[in-house]
Amino acid sequence: MLHLTPAMLESAYELLRTTPPFRSWRLPEPDDVEFRVSRSGHTTARLILTTGKFPVIEVSSRVCGTLMPLIMAVAHEMAHLHEHLSGDMRADCAHGKAYRKRAKRVCDVHLFDPMQFGGLE
Repeated sequence: MLHLTPAMLESAYELLRTTPPFRSWRLPEPDDVEFRVSRSGHTTARLILTTGKFPVIEVSSRVCGTLMPLIMAVAHEMAHLHEHLSGDMRADCAHGKAYRKRAKRVCDVHLFDPMQFGGLE
């Protein structure tokens, strides 16, 4: 099991930013995102958006105990971040059409299982 740290989340984010489709999405630099580790047993990861603050990507150390789930969780939240920055995010539909299109592209490029990626069920 990995002992997750915010630095590991930041490294996963930066690695993914160098790969398609993320590199064309103009996502914020890692210094403009806050990375947190939670102990949630039911939420893998989440994007937290607050007015006037950096977006937060939070990943559960209880759910993401190995590298692949960590990478997929960060990628999932990056798709949400791009959705938010593009103005496509709707509060009433977290995995709506805009998100599913981005997530499908991420899964196709990185060969992630869409059923494990989340939001494409």
